[in-house]
Amino acid sequence: MIQPRKGPENATTNELYACPYCPDQTFLKGNALWDHVQSRHSKQLINLNVNSHASRALFRRLICEEAAHKARNRSPGNPGSRQPSLPAVEDIDTPTIAKSEPGDPEFSADDWQPKLLLQPDSRPILPSQLAAKVKNIYAGLVKLENKCISEDKAQAAASQEQLTPQRWQDLISLHSMLLYEHHDFFLASQHPSATPALQQLALKYSMPARMCKHGIHSFLELLRKHLPKSLEFMLCYTHIAYKMVALLHETVPIFRDTWTEHLGDISRYRMAIEDEDMPYREAWAAIGRSWYGEAVDKNPTVGRLYHHLAILARPDALQQLFHYSRSLACIQPFTGTRDSIIMTLLGRTHTAHAHTADIDTIYIKAHGILITKECLETFDATTDDYLRQLDPHIGRVSAKWGDQGIYVAVINISSLFNHGEEGSILRKYFDIRFKREIEALTRPQGGPNDDNVRPITPPPEEDTADVLARQLELVAQPTFAYALRITFSTFRLTLQRIGDKNVFPHIHCLLVFLTRVSSLNYDCSAIFEHVPWEALADFLNTLAKTDNIELPIERLDFPQQDAADKRPLPEDYLIRGQIWSLNYFPDTWFETLIDEDERHLELASTHRSRIEHILWLGMRLVSVKCTLSTCEVSTKHFQENGALHFDHNKHTWAANGAVSPKHDFTRSQPIQLRRNEELIGPPNVSADLVMTGDVSTTTLSDIYDPLLESTEKSSHTSNMPTIKKVIVRNYTVIICETDMLLSQTDVFVLLLSNGDWRVLIPEDGTVPFIR
Repeated sequence: MIQPRKGPENATTNELYACPYCPDQTFLKGNALWDHVQSRHSKQLINLNVNSHASRALFRRLICEEAAHKARNRSPGNPGSRQPSLPAVEDIDTPTIAKSEPGDPEFSADDWQPKLLLQPDSRPILPSQLAAKVKNIYAGLVKLENKCISEDKAQAAASQEQLTPQRWQDLISLHSMLLYEHHDFFLASQHPSATPALQQLALKYSMPARMCKHGIHSFLELLRKHLPKSLEFMLCYTHIAYKMVALLHETVPIFRDTWTEHLGDISRYRMAIEDEDMPYREAWAAIGRSWYGEAVDKNPTVGRLYHHLAILARPDALQQLFHYSRSLACIQPFTGTRDSIIMTLLGRTHTAHAHTADIDTIYIKAHGILITKECLETFDATTDDYLRQLDPHIGRVSAKWGDQGIYVAVINISSLFNHGEEGSILRKYFDIRFKREIEALTRPQGGPNDDNVRPITPPPEEDTADVLARQLELVAQPTFAYALRITFSTFRLTLQRIGDKNVFPHIHCLLVFLTRVSSLNYDCSAIFEHVPWEALADFLNTLAKTDNIELPIERLDFPQQDAADKRPLPEDYLIRGQIWSLNYFPDTWFETLIDEDERHLELASTHRSRIEHILWLGMRLVSVKCTLSTCEVSTKHFQENGALHFDHNKHTWAANGAVSPKHDFTRSQPIQLRRNEELIGPPNVSADLVMTGDVSTTTLSDIYDPLLESTEKSSHTSNMPTIKKVIVRNYTVIICETDMLLSQTDVFVLLLSNGDWRVLIPEDGTVPFIR
């Protein structure tokens, strides 16, 4: 809008006014010009919509300005002819006169530029005023919150009572008001003018959790219990809650992680109540997975998020068990996951017939046996059935087994942790290392020469008395042997599919796990003795000859971590956050944001990068020691030989023949203890009583041999003691009955005289000596 300055329509000058519409008409006064335009050019006035008094006055000034300018241009001697030409009247839009206070100028008299209306100045708010406002909001919020809590409890107690539609509307209004109060509280407390103490109030009083608990979840649960009669009201409130949390997700970013998870929760509720329109149900499931995926990216160690992803993975049972396994084996496991597995998955496997069940159902049934510890005698037959179908299944589904192989690897590894069951020694080992690494990060740093003064020493194997007391539990539990069989039988089968790139993700995950286990400060030979080292060496040798990939012989750092085009592998996103992949990835490995759909694309660079990672892990496994496999009984010396050997001249791997697994993979063998550290005890001794001791002393053989002889000659019992082979390096245990203690007092006196052994006397009378 062009706003000209006031024209000289009433000025007493001799300047001529030329009509803008007539080529030769000139006038001495502006009034005469206006009368001429009104009488001779009324059509132009109508076209320009000049009707109101204000617009006529403006148009009259424009006419005078244009006429004076035209007259000056006709006079060459007039100095005004050097001014730039004004726009024609027809080209000027008739402005809308804004209402103003009396006396305010409508136009600027200084130039032809319009007078812009600036944004009104915001009134500054003092911190004291803001604090008072937050206090008032919080007082009202607490009243509404208490009202919601009491109403929800009252309705939950009267669960059989059917509420009227008006009552549901009142409850929706009440809980909606609570959400609005929370919104006002967050905006006020997070105001830019708020003091740091005021901004911390939301976190101090757990306001995000309180809003979602009392304002959303409790009421949604109440609505869910009254389905299907409350369906319409639940749909209404679900949308209200979703829109409010989405608004907070944008306006209060400090709690964005919390809002993201709760948006996934609301989407999960919305999906669960959609039974008729399946596409709509799947749409809400996809929305929930998107929110949970964003939450996992920010907090990959939280098992609760994987548990929610498992619910949204229905009806894909294999993917559900995969997410449940991630929930159990992550750094912060979710305790309710085992119950969810039993209720949602295992019921399906019990109702499936063997001759009609697909391979996923058979596989889930096998792990169901490990979880529930029921029907253990059927595990071998179930696993045989699964392994028999696996190889043709991989060939049939081809590329789909790329993702399924990751699922199977994560589930199998979780079974080695007893699927999140308390008392898993392998989990204990990783937890101890995790705590040590946290302590190392939080420990105050010393001076520049601190490492020279106090060198860092590896932690001892005897970490706590509890770990010592259950050292052999790693192998004593029967489910551990079954878990080893299904894990490494599947691993062996995939290694034998040389050239099939669809099994590479599965192999990559297993190699990551083995590498992390090898870095523990505890003896895990029970695991390494079941690894098919020969098949692994053949696989690595074949893989190293493809695509002319340079072998990472001397490389110690993580592959491609400094590359400009670094891109995590698809399986990297799925195994991060697990306790067994802790500190495997560099800190900056996931800093590049990649869309969820693009993460699982198998590009040519993805395949090459995976090969480099597998070969790099193969080099790391060369240092794995299988001490117990080469124990020299005569010298009582454990010769440490690597499970894999790498020939630097030929650039090939080879399995050490002395440590190749000799286990029969067609049946689950109970873990046996080695001859040099023999265990004597009655067959009914509980695994909880098995304790450990050091056998590195030179006097142990002198103590042990007479004890063995006396035990073999003893005739106080008709049951001959069983002899098992030890599996845990540098530890032993002597278990005997009270009668033996009384008859062989001199032997036990010799044991106790060293001061290195402890005696535990359980209720059943068995006496384990522990060092």
